Formats: sequence, structure tokens, C-alpha cells
Amino acid sequence: MEINLSTKRKLAFVQGSITKSVDDPQKVDRWETCNNLVIAWLMNNVSDSIARSILYIKTAVEIWTQLEKRFAIANGSRKYLLNRETYSLKQDGQSISDYYTRMKSVWEELESMNERPCITTTAEDAVQFLACLNKQLAEHRLFQFLNGLDDIYQAQRSQILLMSHLPSVEVICGMLQQEEQQRQVLEGLKFSSESSALLSKNTYMRCSECGNKGHTYDKCWHVIGFPSWHPRSKKQPQ
Repeated sequence: MEINLSTKRKLAFVQGSITKSVDDPQKVDRWETCNNLVIAWLMNNVSDSIARSILYIKTAVEIWTQLEKRFAIANGSRKYLLNRETYSLKQDGQSISDYYTRMKSVWEELESMNERPCITTTAEDAVQFLACLNKQLAEHRLFQFLNGLDDIYQAQRSQILLMSHLPSVEVICGMLQQEEQQRQVLEGLKFSSESSALLSKNTYMRCSECGNKGHTYDKCWHVIGFPSWHPRSKKQPQ
């Protein structure tokens, strides 16, 4: 007899909601057939190393329980590492956008690992409680983001922390991106100004050897020799 089990029924089976009969041999046979099918399904959906560790467990619900315990521990370790990373993550010369993207990916992974109960009530105290939790989470993320900024944003960080109402990390990210763009523009203007000053300096310098402007004694062709293409070069091509 061929039995096809839906994914929902497989999960119900491994979670123990479908129990083995103790007094009906036909139901016992059917349960054992389903149990073997679910074990095969589990074995095909784990790595070879994990499959070897559960090879001799007799029931699907025992396999599921063991896997749940093992990976709950691994999940806890991952949460610890991610939480530590939120305060060890640094900008390190990256753009504000790239730094925020890295930080946001850590937050999203942590968020996906947290389980929250479903609240169906719309009572005012419950709404206020959730708003307070969301505000605390937003502030926590803002502090993590500010913590990793490069030192060139130290003044902006101090100004932000003095605000009576702290904006969201997304708003602060936008503000710092504008600051970053202004810095880039100013650096370009500074470079242009320095280049102009250097050009002006070269224009007014005068060689002590030939008396011409635009170069110094050590760069003068009368001292170091004329290039081969110059009419006054001593090495004229034959």
C-alpha cells in the first residue's frame, strides 16, 4: 500500500501529534509505515554527517526532538555572535551607505531568529507597550550604528546624542550621507585650490641659470642637458 504524506502531515507526525496505536494491529502497521516514510524524508533533508548521527534512532519524533535540541544550541551561539558583532562592527573608511547596509543585514538576521507572541488585542495599554518596545529597539540600533562610525563623524555623533528626541537610524544615515557628500565636494575644491596654487608658484619661479620662468636651476636644460629632440641637443640623430 502506497502512502503519500503532505508536508503538514509530516510535521504533525514528527511533532508527536499523531501517536502509535496500542490495540489495533492495522493502525500500528500504518503508523510504522508513515514513521519510516518521515524518517526517510528527514534523512534526505539533512547533511551526511547529521544523517549518520541519527541513523539508529527508531522514531521520527525522537529524531526531530534531538535535532531541535542540537540546533537550538547552535542558534543561541549564532545569536551571541550576531549581538557581539553589532557593537564590534566598524565603518573602517567605508561609505555611510555600505556601513549601514552591513549593519542592517546583521539586524535583519537577528530579527529573523527572534520569536514574538502574536498580539491580537488592540487595547490601549498593549498598543503603548508595543510602541515603547519599538522605540527602545530603534534607539538601541541607533547607538550601535553611531558606535561604529569613523572618528571624522565624532562631532556629528555628539550633536545627535544631545537631541531631545532621537531620530531613527535611517534618518541619521541620510543626514550623514549628506555630510559625506559635502566633505567630498570640499575635498575636491581643496585639491583644485592646491593645484592652482602650485601652478601659480611654478609660473612665477625663475631659473638662476637661464633666467627663464617656470622652472628652477636643478630642472634647467642648460644644466642637465637638452633632450634629444631639441635643436641644441649635443646628441643629434644621424
